[in-house]
Amino acid sequence: MPMHAKLCVLSLKIDVDTYRGMAEGVPRLADLLAGRGVRASFFIAMGPDNSGRAVLRFFTRRGFLKKMLRSNAVGMYGLRTALSGTLLPARQIARSFPGHIRDLLDAKHEVGIHGHDHVRWHDRIPRMGPEETRAEFGAACAVFREIVGRDADCSAAPGWSCSPRQLEAQDETGMRYHSDSRGTGPFFPSMGGYPATHLQVPTTLPTLDELLGSGACASPDDLSRLYLDRISARGRHVLTVHAEAEGMGWAGWFDRLLGELARRGVCFSMLGEIADEALGRPETIPRCALEMGELPGRAGLVAIQS
Repeated sequence: MPMHAKLCVLSLKIDVDTYRGMAEGVPRLADLLAGRGVRASFFIAMGPDNSGRAVLRFFTRRGFLKKMLRSNAVGMYGLRTALSGTLLPARQIARSFPGHIRDLLDAKHEVGIHGHDHVRWHDRIPRMGPEETRAEFGAACAVFREIVGRDADCSAAPGWSCSPRQLEAQDETGMRYHSDSRGTGPFFPSMGGYPATHLQVPTTLPTLDELLGSGACASPDDLSRLYLDRISARGRHVLTVHAEAEGMGWAGWFDRLLGELARRGVCFSMLGEIADEALGRPETIPRCALEMGELPGRAGLVAIQS
């Protein structure tokens, strides 16, 4: 049965930003999803964990400190991660755990790339020129190929940070789809005068850290109620979760949320299934502008479908 014939479909986009998220969060999420019979789309940072360098955002991004305090980011990510790439050496994320990636693929999850150096991409991609952008994206593609033995067919931009040069570099790879943006449904993106040829499958729901960072939810019960209300609405929904949050300190809450969603009849799919369905009817896919803008609870700009 096609997804559009079902009442409500949720796709889980799982971002892996750090060494600790890969080491601890990914196996726990894999076990949790197996217990629920759910397959998800994992997007993994392929290069070094330079999370400590994100401290510069205190000085460059309005609201970053407030968001970090409200979401308890240091407690969520850990002190070792908070110092990685500054006072402590950066550790390789994907290359340190090739077995985790293969295990995900063996379990029929979808695996794509989430940049090479997550912090570098997040902070610099809008200012990178064409060659630097290609090199950054190409480095991630090369590590994926080294570990998996084939080219990646999907990617997700760290921090939903985008540029026209990035869209062009992605087009050159011929990947099936990308999930770099926030929006309402699949679309062909145009940015800065560049009409990209690839499909975007955007995140449609607010993330856990955004809801905590904005003060919209004061307790786990508040979070559950908000998600249950939003996801129970008819249609497709894409939720970005993080291995460092829902795969660690928030894993119990996340497991209970998935159980309640399933009890209410919500179906689960991978992002690739959304892409395949959309690409099967290309004449129905809109072309939309991709613009950098603000979202409640998130410091800095993100790419938004408009």
